[in-house]
Amino acid sequence: MLKTSRTLWSREAIASTAHVIQVERLLTNQIFIDETLLVMVRQGQKSIAWRGQDILVSAGEAILVSAGSSLDVTNIPPSNHTPFEAVWLSFPLLTLYDPTGENASNMPRVLRDVSLVFRQAFDHAVVSIRDTAGIPDRVAMKRMEEMCVWLESFGLMLKPAANIMLSQRIRKLVLKDLLKNWTASEISRHFAMSEATLRRRLNAENTSFKNVVTEARMGHALALLQVTDQTIFQIALSVGYENPSKFSARFRARYGFNPKQIRVQ
Repeated sequence: MLKTSRTLWSREAIASTAHVIQVERLLTNQIFIDETLLVMVRQGQKSIAWRGQDILVSAGEAILVSAGSSLDVTNIPPSNHTPFEAVWLSFPLLTLYDPTGENASNMPRVLRDVSLVFRQAFDHAVVSIRDTAGIPDRVAMKRMEEMCVWLESFGLMLKPAANIMLSQRIRKLVLKDLLKNWTASEISRHFAMSEATLRRRLNAENTSFKNVVTEARMGHALALLQVTDQTIFQIALSVGYENPSKFSARFRARYGFNPKQIRVQ
């Protein structure tokens, strides 16, 4: 088992951050991005497939991925003895847009020429999200604003998210309580619509209520496996599975590999 001291840090409505460690090269298909992410690769490479394009991000580079994107992601360790590592920052309620209109608004953007000063600003922002006891929220907000200014220097603009899909809104609600036995009737009441309307709108987004709930659970489980030291049993419980075997089977059916493959060396 990988011996580290990792967790998922978050400040409500400001940002979240985590340190990803993965010891085996694994492809994860159709990863839905709930919040806009800035990912700094520390070791190895990150390969992303998006709408037929292959994007490779190497150590020392970064990539900005907009909320609402769906990607195929492969984290590539530099060797059999050295894990892939990356650190990410999220930008809640913000989304990427291109004021020139030359690119798709949610196209992932790679930052190739990342300066030492940029990396230092990134690290300071990460520390501000982690250190909730020593750094006030206002300071953390200013450091995240600084990151937005740095991104603007790369021509990358963030703006408040608009026209959020219903499936994305449901995912955010489900993620607040993964232990709850969510039902379509309850969710439809929450969004002030009939259950038939909810199902019809989800069908128009090429998904279903059951799939949205399952994806929320599996996506959170994948993140916890990558960025925390929780055991697989603990993670299974935290996403609503009392039986670890059933959790592992569902995880394998979704991603094509076992949960322990992310960590076993």
